[in-house]
Amino acid sequence: MNGFETNNKRIIFGTQNSGHHAGVAEAVDEVYGELCGYDFVVHTHPDVFLVDTTKLENTLLENSSKEVDYIAWQLPQHAPWEPDGFQRDPEYASDFFIFAPKAANNVFKHHVEYWKKFPQSGCERFLYYATHREHLKVARLDRDPHGAMDPSANAQQITPEPFGIWHSHNLSYVKEYIQEHDK
Repeated sequence: MNGFETNNKRIIFGTQNSGHHAGVAEAVDEVYGELCGYDFVVHTHPDVFLVDTTKLENTLLENSSKEVDYIAWQLPQHAPWEPDGFQRDPEYASDFFIFAPKAANNVFKHHVEYWKKFPQSGCERFLYYATHREHLKVARLDRDPHGAMDPSANAQQITPEPFGIWHSHNLSYVKEYIQEHDK
């Protein structure tokens, strides 16, 4: 629980957020120019906690020489909690992803035109669609097979994912875990 060791670290919050569907893309687009020049940007939602950065650091090191544009976790096309036969469109999780910001790979600048075409689409679909439309290099993020989203196995994720992140809507679990492991 010592934090993420790096020479240059900033926490940036965007001021725009139109909500669930487009909020991520809108917020990242707002600050994208400030991010260019960084090797990587780790995007997390406020309910995602980095409780062990070992795998994150290894992922960044492994991908630093590969010239990747994005590092993302692809959601399963059929999740166990969805009805039989249901197939998701290909999507990348938007709660936690990594990108190497360059002017040439800013897919977020297309968010307005995307939601005009697909007003009910979520940011997960946008992230997949936009990175593939631009033919960007996307490395796969090695997360828990369900990304802490399987309510049939556990209504609330009560421990972090093996990757070292924890997407939890129950802050009492997170607080208890941090107090227990920060000794």
